[in-house]
This record gives sequence, C-alpha cells and structure tokens, in this order.
Amino acid sequence: MRSGIPLTLDETLLKVEDQTQEALEKVLEEMKVRWEDDLQNRQKYLLEEIDPNYIRFNVGGIEHTTTFATLTNIQGTLLYKMMMGRYPIRLDDKKRIFLDRNGDYFRYVLDCMRDGKVTYPEDFFMKRRLEIEFVYFGLIKPREKKRTLSQNKKSLNQNKKWPGFLKIFTLGFWKGLFNKN
Repeated sequence: MRSGIPLTLDETLLKVEDQTQEALEKVLEEMKVRWEDDLQNRQKYLLEEIDPNYIRFNVGGIEHTTTFATLTNIQGTLLYKMMMGRYPIRLDDKKRIFLDRNGDYFRYVLDCMRDGKVTYPEDFFMKRRLEIEFVYFGLIKPREKKRTLSQNKKSLNQNKKWPGFLKIFTLGFWKGLFNKN
C-alpha cells in the first residue's frame, strides 16, 4: 500500500516477482556454496586415498605413474587443479585416478608436465591429436582461427606448381575415354 492506497495488480505482481527473484538468487548462492564445500570435502577424501609419493592414473585403460611434483609443476593445468582439489577426481577400483582420455597420448602430457615445455613428434596426425590433448589438459591455448575446407583446398592449389597441366591432362583423358569416334 502506498499511504493507504492499495497496490494495483501490476504493481503487486512486480513486487512478488522481485521478491521471488531475490529468494531464488539467495537459494542458488547457498546451493553453490554447499556444492563447492561438498566438492572440496570429497576431493580431500579422494586425495587422502592416493599415495602422495606415487600417483597412479588409469587413462583409457593404460596405467601411468608419476609424482605430485610433476603434476603440480605447471600451475593452471587440469592436472594441477586436480591435485589442488579444484577439479573433480574419479578413482577406479584400484584407487587410481581415472581419466577417460587416450592413454597412449597421456605420456606426452606427463612429459610436458615434467619438462615444462610442449614438444611434438614429426607425425602430422599425432601432432594434431596431441594438440587436442594439450589443449584439454591446459598446457596450451586453443588455436584462435581454424582453417575451413575451402581454405585448405586453396592453399593446396597454391602450393602446386603445375595444377593447370594436371587439369588439362585429366580433362583430356576423360574426354578421350568417352568420345571414341
């Protein structure tokens, strides 16, 4: 009421909506705090279950063993966050940290964590695949711009020294094949 004057229906609805929004924001904030506390407690429990001298991983069915020092060598990475209790950890039945990633490539991730630098093999496919893993684990930033298929075709055509000859040759071949007089 405004000085004895009852509120209109629209004013009443707006007031109720504002109160509901404030209550919802308060509940969401409380849930977030409880969830973060619960996550921290679960992480502490899980980290207590792990031998700090030799930390074992089950990555895609392949076991890897490393140290806490290696996993915390580069701040901000996913593995660093796991060890600091800021990222959820799942343990398998043998109390190894379980990661649903490619176990063959994980050794390169651990090498980067140990050495503090990213290195790639010569194999193009493996290099591209490792780049995806390095981005996932936070060792490198994702590329800004991805090339489209048409850009790849254009760069391939620019790198060829005799595409015109090849085009004429193939067109002539096919014409000759079908135009037998």
